Amino acid sequence: MGSEWADRGPSVSLHCAATAAEERIFAELTEHWLPPRATSTEFGTADQDRRSVGTAPLVAYNLLKSFLSSHKALADTLDTRATSLTARVTKAAKEGRRHDPAVDREQEAVARLRALTDSMGDGTAPGDSAKLDALVEQLKDIGVGPRSTTRAVVFSERVRTLKWLAEVVPPRLGFPAAGTTTDNGNGKNGKNGKNEKNGKDTESPHVRVMHGGLSDEEQQKVLAAFGLAENPVRLLFTGDVASEGVNLHRQCHHLIHYDIPWSLIRIEQRNGRIDRYGQRHQPQFRALILTSTTPGAKDDRTVAEKLLRREEEAHKLDGTAEAVTGYYRAEEERRLIRELVEGGTVEEFLGAAPAAEDDMLAGLFGQVDTITEQELPPRAEVPSLFDGDTEAFTEAALAELYDECAEDLIGLARGDDPKGGQYLSLSPAKAPDLLHRLKALPPSYLKEQGVGERMLVTFDRALAERKLTDAREASDTLWPNVSFLTDIHPVAEWLTDKVLVQFGRQEAPVITSPQVTEPTFLVQGIYSNALGRPTVVKWMAVSGLPGTPEVGDMSDALRAAGVGPRLAVTGVPHDLDRLAALVPAAVSAARDHLERTKDEWADLISEPLAQYRQQLAQWRQDSLLPERTSRGRRRIEDTADEQAHLLDQLQTSGRPLLRVLAVLDRPASTDTTDDTPAES
Repeated sequence: MGSEWADRGPSVSLHCAATAAEERIFAELTEHWLPPRATSTEFGTADQDRRSVGTAPLVAYNLLKSFLSSHKALADTLDTRATSLTARVTKAAKEGRRHDPAVDREQEAVARLRALTDSMGDGTAPGDSAKLDALVEQLKDIGVGPRSTTRAVVFSERVRTLKWLAEVVPPRLGFPAAGTTTDNGNGKNGKNGKNEKNGKDTESPHVRVMHGGLSDEEQQKVLAAFGLAENPVRLLFTGDVASEGVNLHRQCHHLIHYDIPWSLIRIEQRNGRIDRYGQRHQPQFRALILTSTTPGAKDDRTVAEKLLRREEEAHKLDGTAEAVTGYYRAEEERRLIRELVEGGTVEEFLGAAPAAEDDMLAGLFGQVDTITEQELPPRAEVPSLFDGDTEAFTEAALAELYDECAEDLIGLARGDDPKGGQYLSLSPAKAPDLLHRLKALPPSYLKEQGVGERMLVTFDRALAERKLTDAREASDTLWPNVSFLTDIHPVAEWLTDKVLVQFGRQEAPVITSPQVTEPTFLVQGIYSNALGRPTVVKWMAVSGLPGTPEVGDMSDALRAAGVGPRLAVTGVPHDLDRLAALVPAAVSAARDHLERTKDEWADLISEPLAQYRQQLAQWRQDSLLPERTSRGRRRIEDTADEQAHLLDQLQTSGRPLLRVLAVLDRPASTDTTDDTPAES
């Protein structure tokens, strides 16, 4: 990708030694919530046989994950747990029964932990939190500050952590605290940063927080602010709502994991927010790893750091985290926690993952760029009346649909860019069906560019690229104001559908050309598989009807007839009724041709499917090896069964679908011609 996608930098683990207050929490968690198992090989723990005070299996790990995020997040989780336990006691009393005595022990443990979190500082001064101190230090090293344009995104799983960081980090970097700026423009903000209408505190202009509790519109505003060069935002504290499908790379190449999800895929998705096409600086990744000296304590080295390292290895070797785990959603976190509750380890979890059982899946889900150009399948030739010329099609479609009234009906106009290049402009508001299609485009683009009222498009690639570059480097916009009109652009698709509806059901156009010697039917034949997906598409030209039908290539027939945008109007066809009478014969000839060549197509399709079946058979055989676990064998069998079923569905089945697309015919009279493009 060259300069448009810089190589990814390393993921740096930054160990943060727990403070004395944090060690007391680690000791409490280790002693009462997550005690080492009796089978532990850790020195001094082998003779212990303690159980967690948690009355639900996953509670202890939920508390641990909250604490590894922040003591503020732990406090919130403890409050929620205390409320739940109180409700259980109350319910038992109302029902006239004694509640489980284990609840009393857990309530006492919750209260002890809550007291420990209350003893910690609020983070406004160094020493309150090891990770917070490390975060501030790293942001200073990166260069984030009031007199710098450097930006950073900080990820955390917990909303409470995000809000806390947004409160305490900016002042420690020298930014004005939230609520200290005054902006009386339009009567929005009054003294002390209060909104005069609702009295709420305003957030710092240098910080944004994004999480799942925000509406889509609010999230889009946050992303827009972070992506504009002129905006004062320097720090984005975000949850995993921004870990998938969100671009954060326009003005940022620094990402810090304040806490780490126990999911390779989530880590990969987070990193992908700044490691993507258009990133011109090497993406830099840092992760804060909270460490403890408490014997038997489970800190960030137990799970998080191992996953972070494994994700980086997967990126270098396999390209994706899916190739390592075989899981294709963030479901592996739930599986991992269950494994840990049952006494397993991260290494055992990854070793038993579906993809770890065999290299075949790793190959299937590996890097795309390992496929060389020579290995790519040949490109199919798709016939086109306009030879791929989108501009010619658009001009012809507009002329067909609106004649000379396009300016009045859809606000069509033409313009010249001052730096070179031409563009078209139109008003989607005057074409409701087009306006509806445009709703599929990003809302921020539609709103920012006012596309509903006026849309600018161009066929000039150089102009489109220049506008795209201008938008990337601009300080006040996220989108180019002129878009490149291709065959898949909503405007082109809209015109295509409007032209097609000009023909009624069971109708097809007749294209006349003096270079055609006999009626030639252009027929598309499609074979499909059990999933309804086309496997064979044949473009045929049927001539020699009715007596001696011949089936040739559609593209060759179009070229021989001189069909194209500049084909002159040459008159109506000889006899439409006769052409209609020949349709059944044309369809029959096309079907016979497909049946005669069916074996050829079947071999091409079946060969790769047969290779996969052989791989599945070998995979099943390998699952019987002694070193495979019983769980691993079951996973292999289940996955192999699913893959075998999919292969069955990919096999071509049924009869072909045939459609008459058009008919080529000689005009009734060739005495006069003009230079007007032919109607079809």
